[in-house]
Amino acid sequence: MGVQQEFFDLSPQDQDPGSLVRVGSLGAEQMSPAQEKFNALARKIEELREAIEKRGSIYDSILSISAKQLGGLPPKLGTAFESIALSIDKAASGFKLGARQRALVGDLILLSLDQAFMRAPASAQGRELYDRWSETSYLQEIALQEDAEQEVAKEIYQRVFGKELDPEILKAGPEAIHAAFEAAAQAQAASQGSSQGPSHGQRKARGKKESATQARQKAAQELEKKTIRSLYLSLAKALHPDAEPDPGAKLEKESLMKEVISAYEGGDLHSLLKLEAQWLNRETSRLQELSEDKLALYLSALKAQVTQLKAEYQGLAYAPRYQGAQAFLCDDLEQAKRRVKKEAAGMKRMLKMLDTLRLEFLKQQAKADFLSLVDICLEEF
Repeated sequence: MGVQQEFFDLSPQDQDPGSLVRVGSLGAEQMSPAQEKFNALARKIEELREAIEKRGSIYDSILSISAKQLGGLPPKLGTAFESIALSIDKAASGFKLGARQRALVGDLILLSLDQAFMRAPASAQGRELYDRWSETSYLQEIALQEDAEQEVAKEIYQRVFGKELDPEILKAGPEAIHAAFEAAAQAQAASQGSSQGPSHGQRKARGKKESATQARQKAAQELEKKTIRSLYLSLAKALHPDAEPDPGAKLEKESLMKEVISAYEGGDLHSLLKLEAQWLNRETSRLQELSEDKLALYLSALKAQVTQLKAEYQGLAYAPRYQGAQAFLCDDLEQAKRRVKKEAAGMKRMLKMLDTLRLEFLKQQAKADFLSLVDICLEEF
């Protein structure tokens, strides 16, 4: 499952100028670097959104295909592994086993039950068998596994975001943890571009300059908070259809206003910026209103959005809704279909093998033959 390089490359030579969102009616040769960057970022956002939608559509198809072809095979395998464990336990009760022999039999029973519980909910009979052969009970083992998974999540969260994950989120389960990771990634993307503090020597040498920079950054951050609302208000004022006497232009503004309202309600800065750019393209007399300072602020917001969309694109496979098909996810639907078909065939073969093995354990009369079969299964499992 590879990430397409084109979504991470803003090289000018890779751009199609005809598809860019223009900030004005100026020719390409008259555009400032900031305006060109705006166009490149706007196009990148569109590409990423299309890529996320395309990948999501493919993953949805793979999830549907795997559910249809695999169907109830995993639970059936779980039941088969549990039946193996029960058969081994029943067969073992007919022999007098030494401590080492009993340990080997116990290893195979617990291994079979682990395979069963991975594929299907543990039955009362399976849990009771687990408790008899394991040093820790089934419930204790589940608690230990959950603790281990939470520790891993905490460690990754701390390493990536530099802060601790809320214990209440950990208790809430995998979906809440995934949501917390997504929220933290978005917050990190939004704050991208804020400078880190300099060393003591740098601070001493650049104190006044740094103070001025921080002041500008603070002003920019405050302005960014108001960007969506201010954009909405300015566009609503400019595009309000009631202020347009021309019937054709009035219809056009009514359509644009619907888009503006939808973008505002969705908190979609990029669409608002795009609508403003379209408006400015028509209102050439107001092009000068999009100053370099304003463009710089927009560029910062768009860069953060690109970072967020990249993270969403890369992390789509780990979304909880695809958990059941994670092993088959890729961007090639036909390849995924082949993987699912191969997996289904393998599961069916395993079901037959497990049923044969269950019967073999039940018909063992000699302890040596029984222990030999245990050794073979330990090697295979």
